[in-house]
Amino acid sequence: MSQGASRTPLSGANGCATPQFSAVELGRVGGETPLGGGGGGPGSTASSPGGLMLEPRRWDPTWGSPPTVAGLRDGAREIFSASPSQEELELRAPLVRPSAREPGISGAEQDDAEEVIELGQNGYTLVLVSGSLWLFATLCCAAFGQLGVLWLVAMSSPEYFFESGQWIVPKSDFWAVNAMKIFSLCLTLFRVTGEFKDATKMCRVVTHDLKTPLRLNQLIMGASAFMMQYVVAVLVLFMAIHLILACTTPIGTIGKLWVVYMVLEFDNHLCNFILYLCFQHNRFEWKATVLHNTPHSRRQEEWHICEGWLLCYWIPVGIGLFIVGLSVGFDICPLTRLHYGLVRNTDPVLMLSSNLGLLGGCCPPQVTWNERLAGEEHTPANMSVPCLSPSAEPPVVYYVVLPDGKTAPSSLQVMEGRGGDNNHALKYGKVTTSELQLRWWLSVHGFSHLNIYEALQGGGAGGLGLYSSNSPFVAQWEIEDFPWDSRVRVYATAVNPETGALSPTPVVSAVILRQLCPARCSQCTAHGGECWKCERGFALLHGRCQACAAGCEACDVAGPGRCDQGHCAPGLGWASGGAACLPCAGGSACRSCDMSLQFAEAATGTSQELPCKECSNGRGLAENGTCLTCETPGCLSCPTITRCKECLNGYALVAEKIGNSSEKITHCKICAAHCSRCTKLGPGNCDPEMCETGYSLSPTGQCAVCAVHCLNCTRAGPGNCDKGQCKPFYGLQGRARCSKCLVDHCQVCDSAPDVCDACSEGFGLTPEKSCEVCAASCKRCTEVGDCAECDPRFGLQGGECFACADQCAQCLVAGPGRCDPGNCTDGWVSTEMTNGISVCARNNSAPVFT
Repeated sequence: MSQGASRTPLSGANGCATPQFSAVELGRVGGETPLGGGGGGPGSTASSPGGLMLEPRRWDPTWGSPPTVAGLRDGAREIFSASPSQEELELRAPLVRPSAREPGISGAEQDDAEEVIELGQNGYTLVLVSGSLWLFATLCCAAFGQLGVLWLVAMSSPEYFFESGQWIVPKSDFWAVNAMKIFSLCLTLFRVTGEFKDATKMCRVVTHDLKTPLRLNQLIMGASAFMMQYVVAVLVLFMAIHLILACTTPIGTIGKLWVVYMVLEFDNHLCNFILYLCFQHNRFEWKATVLHNTPHSRRQEEWHICEGWLLCYWIPVGIGLFIVGLSVGFDICPLTRLHYGLVRNTDPVLMLSSNLGLLGGCCPPQVTWNERLAGEEHTPANMSVPCLSPSAEPPVVYYVVLPDGKTAPSSLQVMEGRGGDNNHALKYGKVTTSELQLRWWLSVHGFSHLNIYEALQGGGAGGLGLYSSNSPFVAQWEIEDFPWDSRVRVYATAVNPETGALSPTPVVSAVILRQLCPARCSQCTAHGGECWKCERGFALLHGRCQACAAGCEACDVAGPGRCDQGHCAPGLGWASGGAACLPCAGGSACRSCDMSLQFAEAATGTSQELPCKECSNGRGLAENGTCLTCETPGCLSCPTITRCKECLNGYALVAEKIGNSSEKITHCKICAAHCSRCTKLGPGNCDPEMCETGYSLSPTGQCAVCAVHCLNCTRAGPGNCDKGQCKPFYGLQGRARCSKCLVDHCQVCDSAPDVCDACSEGFGLTPEKSCEVCAASCKRCTEVGDCAECDPRFGLQGGECFACADQCAQCLVAGPGRCDPGNCTDGWVSTEMTNGISVCARNNSAPVFT
């Protein structure tokens, strides 16, 4: 205030002198109201910066000179006056003077015609009382931040829709979770209704006549702030309902409730921060006075008040409660219904994987490509993946292509084309399946030997009820521009179109790394890279595989057109320093005829033979370098035809002196009868455990016969028999006697001659330990009525044998009444019937398996 200004004191309620000012002067500081509000002239109606309800009054000359305040030097200081003077604070302080009674209206009527509305102290109300555009822009950013947090939490987080292999539902199986959900919903409703209450009050201030009318900028900013607060509160309410209903643990419910509270309190914290930063705490009076001029308008106003509360408060609250009821009634979370439709967890499609107990890693997505297009950069990948569905309508398969090593996605993330980190996949899409002959698919992709089809056919806990409760389908598609240059995996899942149920877990392929190797290259870098290993008989030179010398198996050291020493083919020898492989003199009987390096250049040309250095078994080197039969009878290996080095089985090598000379001659002398080796005990004897079947070593070193009808008596000794070693249809009685079984068709009767332990083929053991013929077409049965193996053209089912399909040679995998793919007789081919059974059709009919 300028020094020339004067005040006229009035006695306040407490007897203290209180300065009185015109509302116009109170509402103006340097020509404008605080926080950017517009000002009015001395004769205009202006709002108080503290309460929107101060009225302009003419200055009383008896009060002295009018007070003035130096205008702020720029707009920023107008808003952010860091240290205002005491005089300025006094000017800006809210003050409500008792207004004079209007003529002809009593005091009671005057009081009835006015209503004071207490406004909430938050960011939206701050925009209303200030009318500041920059505050409104700040509040818009805050509102977008609030909605962004809710969007990230509620809409962009798959764990709030799909968890543990199924859609999350509102009703939990645990009472503690349900109780916490009810408690959190009540708290959320109480908190959000506070926002609706504040919005309703703002609506009344903006849409009704005030004792101090709003300026145009206040009206526009206030209406915009009201709409924003109302929309944010409605969206927070609906998203909070989904978040709480989608919780699966009590502690998780508390965490979602905390998120909702923090989002709603954001604008309140923002308001307090701005007021603190601008030193504006005491400059605003958070209330407004609404006028009701006549009793008739008073009644209309009461009706309008009811309408406002109904529209801004009770309708959104009622809709929120209605959504909760619908969600619980249909057992589906609200945003799940909005985003994915009416989905349920009944009848999910099963992807064939090890999670179902299948052996051999069956059955991941299979990838192939056209070999004729293998050299092209944009070669498409052909994908194939089977599944089992309980519904007749073909399921839809979704897939993603992800780099190897990334976090595995859930089924919902695969359906959305995302990886486990929630980022978009390299490739993604969907394809509708078609009916599948599963036996054929398993055989084509190398899984038929694992008896997977039989396991799938089983019912109960151990099987999946193939063709009884589940039907096989296959998805086959092409992926264009496949990322062959990366190590990738393909994830696939399926959805039941009737119920919307997703497969519990997706299936994943092996690492896909296509190798397009050059000609004669066995191993190379990925995607047609440089070769680093050639086929046998070729060497690598400048990234290409070139042939070795003729008849050479390896030339990695010598290089193309030559041969490494010791790597010529059998019957050929290394010659000319590796320049050629020449024939050996002994032909195929010669094991090695490689020339030494000092004589490598002696032989030139390819027509001569090289002298043999080592012959095969039973042959020795002759003087002319060829291979001839050993002269010593029973000799296995002889360096020369006259000197034996090793004898055949049943012979022992003996060296004898020739007269009185030091030279020795070798002979092969026979072992004891029925002996295979006697190198330790010498000729005429037998080494331990070297007797033939049915004989055992005696104390004299000879092979003595076992008990009659005994196959082995190594442990029991000569004249006896080892347990379980009697001939078929005989049983060991004691230690030395194999007695003939007295039970017909009995193969083993070690317990007693009249008690059978195992029956011969085509017969089964009865409870009385006798043998009876197996059922018709049964080749082998462990017990009567329980067949273990069927005759050809019959299939086993439940311990019984039934015929295969007509013209079918084998149905071991498919089962009775069907045919294994590729096992139809001549003139017939595998095909499928309308019920999905694989049978045999004449060759002139169109085959299904192409």
